[in-house]
Formats: sequence, C-alpha cells, structure tokens
Amino acid sequence: MCIIFVVIQTAGSSSARQYGNSSFSRPSYWSDLASRVDMVSNWCTKLTVFFSKPPAPKLEECGPVIHGIENSILTMVSAYFGLPPTEGITVCKELQEAVLDILSGVESLADTVITHGCEGQFKTLKETGSVWNSCDKISSVSKDNRAAVLRVFITSLQLQQDACSEAEEIIVDGQSCMNELELALGTTSPISDDVDCNELSDTDKKLIHCSIRLIKTCHRCVADISRAITKYGNTVTCDGIEQLDAAAAVVIAISPCVDDLVSSLYSPISRTSTVQAAEELKDCLLSFVEKCSKLDFCKAAQFLSLDVVTKDILEHLEQLHLTSK
Repeated sequence: MCIIFVVIQTAGSSSARQYGNSSFSRPSYWSDLASRVDMVSNWCTKLTVFFSKPPAPKLEECGPVIHGIENSILTMVSAYFGLPPTEGITVCKELQEAVLDILSGVESLADTVITHGCEGQFKTLKETGSVWNSCDKISSVSKDNRAAVLRVFITSLQLQQDACSEAEEIIVDGQSCMNELELALGTTSPISDDVDCNELSDTDKKLIHCSIRLIKTCHRCVADISRAITKYGNTVTCDGIEQLDAAAAVVIAISPCVDDLVSSLYSPISRTSTVQAAEELKDCLLSFVEKCSKLDFCKAAQFLSLDVVTKDILEHLEQLHLTSK
C-alpha cells in the first residue's frame, strides 16, 4: 500500500487546499468527512477479518480489500482538503493532525499485516483498534475556528494550572524532605538513601510564591480572553476568523515560558535563572495582552483592562526581583 506513504506526505501540506469556495457549507462538509472516515474504518476492519486466522488469503482475494482501503483513504484525504483555509488556520491544523493520526494508524496496520500475516492476530487487532480510535476522534474535532482556538486556550490554561500545582508541590516536597532529615538526625536511625535533600531557604520559598502569583496572573489573563472568545468570537467574517487565529498564535507562546519558570524553581534554585525566566514570561504575557486587547472580541467584552493587567504583572515581577536579592 505504497499509496499510504504518498498520501501522508500530501496531507502534511496545505498547498492542495481549496481557496475561495463560496459554496462551502460547514454542516455538509463535516457530515461528508465523517462518512468518508467511516469508510476507512470499515475497510480496515475487513482487512483484519481477512487475516484473523490461517490460512492466509491469496493475493487475488486481497485485491478488492486493498483497493477498498486505498480508495477510502483517497476519498477521505480529498474531503480533508475540501476545508478551505478561509475557515481558519487553527481549525485546519487541528483537522490535519486528526487525519494524519488516521493515516499513521492505517500505515501501522498495513505493516503489521505484511510482516506477521495470520500469525500476528493480537498485533493486528491492536493496530485495528488504534485505527478505530483515531477515526472516532474525528467526531470530536472542532467544527469551526472559534471552537479550535478555544481548545488551544483550554490547553494553555490547563498547563498553567499544572505549573502552579507543580510549583506548590516543590515547596511541599522540600518541607517533607527537611522533616525526614530532621527526624533522622534526631534519632539513631540512618537517613534514607532516597533522601536527596537540598533545603529551601525562606528566600527560596518566597521566590516560589512570587512565581506562583505571576503564573496565576497569567492564568487569569488567558481565562478572561478565553471568555471573550466564547462570547464574542466571530466565525462569520474572514476578519473575525483571522483575529481568532491571531489570538491562538500568541497564547501558544506562553506555555514554554511558564515551563521554564517552574523548571528554574527546583532546588538548588538559581535565583538569576528564575528572575530571567520570570522576565521572559512577563514580556510574553504583556505582548499577549497588548495584542489581544486590540482584537474585536476583547473590545466587545470590555473587561480586559490593559493598564490594570500590566500593573499587576509588573508588581509581581518587582516583588520577585526584591525577593531574589
């Protein structure tokens, strides 16, 4: 099934997409795509049944199934390319990842059948299950750019929440470690080999708390803009769709900065590294807020005050600077 390799290469490109399709209908498009994905799933199931028990089918018997899989893949990818870029970069990218996941699953299934034939029933069933799972996920793909952008924002918010929890856990683990060390030193019991205790000073703890407050401010800003998108995001006009993509592009840059800040909080803490990471997060967050505040959905929401948010961010950063000295 060498056609799978060609299709994977093609599906990874946006150059074949249709532009300016004035007759495009979202409900019809997604319904048609779902039916074509079902065809891929069904043909892969037929392939699995063919090789479910020995003896292996003859080549001429496999022909119709192989052609069925190839044709179903081509029709699915053709439908995929029917989503015009004017629907939004973010939703197109989400769908691309889902389609590539299906193609990768079909490729793995084909490799398993070719390599193991009827002797690899368990592996074949496992790969078929992966194809089914990938095909089922198409139903949960965002159907417009606002939903796709909101999914990007939700992912960012979850990462920030996890970062806060991780930073708080650093303090808890540091204290637990010290308690165990103090207990061991106060008795004749040997210190556990698992204890690798780098004591957190009061200054370190304050530095972590300042970092947590900065991340929470970041979380609040992203959540506010997410609510604005939910209420006022526009998927009717090209300008509205492009503004949603602009918001997604800037929020994606926040998570790496948050990760770097949390990573700098592990003992032994390098205060210089923590301050540098906090500065980078501050710059990224200010840029994010400034760019989003100019977008129509944020203007309509009227609850994003650039001056207030900027003041909060700079205050947290100043406190972090003072603490690190």
